[in-house]
Formats: sequence, structure tokens, C-alpha cells
Amino acid sequence: MVAALQYTTDVLNKYFGSVFAQSGPVVVLGNLVQPDGSVATANDNRVIITLVNIELTTKKAPIALGNRQSPGTAAAASTPNYRLYILMSAHFSNYTEGLKYLDKGIEFFTNSPILDAAADTNMPAGIAMIEFAVENLSYEQIQSVWAASGARYQPSVVYRLNIISK
Repeated sequence: MVAALQYTTDVLNKYFGSVFAQSGPVVVLGNLVQPDGSVATANDNRVIITLVNIELTTKKAPIALGNRQSPGTAAAASTPNYRLYILMSAHFSNYTEGLKYLDKGIEFFTNSPILDAAADTNMPAGIAMIEFAVENLSYEQIQSVWAASGARYQPSVVYRLNIISK
């Protein structure tokens, strides 16, 4: 799970490096505020990827019984897969600059909704695929996410990541 989040951050940094003239990574995986509630100044002029929720899902894989597959799911092995919800937010002193980065991040996930281990040898071990989809939240829901984080609202979008294990 952590490897998938770091991989997502690295892929976004690589994409931003090809789109913007920048020195060093602009996307970081981290909290919006420090544990003591103070502002995380290390996040200034950055795109922040923050984990906001985790769901465990299972994929039933039939267990081979001699020459045949097991019927039903009672004798099936479960492979854990995770569904992560991330908040991608733009923390820039220049508001329009932050919107540019957020726009390009949305563009990346729209154009590349699936990252596949078959196409990228840098995919973390044990992960076959990561699927990205926008999680449409109402105004009240996004305000709840920001209130729970302890931070003040910044331009942002929530994505659902389905992590498919090998």
C-alpha cells in the first residue's frame, strides 16, 4: 500500500518534470498539517498526496483440485486488494500556479487511468495494476475531508485507487 502511494507520487513527479521547468520534485506524499496541528511549511509550493481512507477488498481465486477448479467461493483463496482514497491538493503561494499543477495532475490521471506492471518495470513488487478514478464528492463531503485533516481548504481533488495484487 505504501509502495503504491510512493510510486504514484514518483510517476506524478516524472510527469510534472516533463511538463513544467522545475528543479526537484514538486509532488510529496504527506500530511496537510503537522501532528501538533501547525502548518506543514515543508509543503509550501507543492502538490500534496494525502491518504484519506483505506478499504480492503478481496479477489476470490479458485483453488485447483486435481484436474478441476473448485466450485463456488467456499474453497477459494482470497487475495487482498486495497482501495485507497487520496486527496491531491495544490499548496502554492501563487494561486494560479497551484491551479496549473492541479490541472496537469487531473490531466495525467484522466489520460492514464491505469498503471500496469506489464507496461512499467518500476511498478512495486506484488502490484499488478493501479486503477485511478475521480471520487466525486459533494461540497459537504469535501468540507468534511478538509475539516478532518485539520487544514484550511486548498484546491483539490479526491481519487480512488484500486490496487490489484499479483
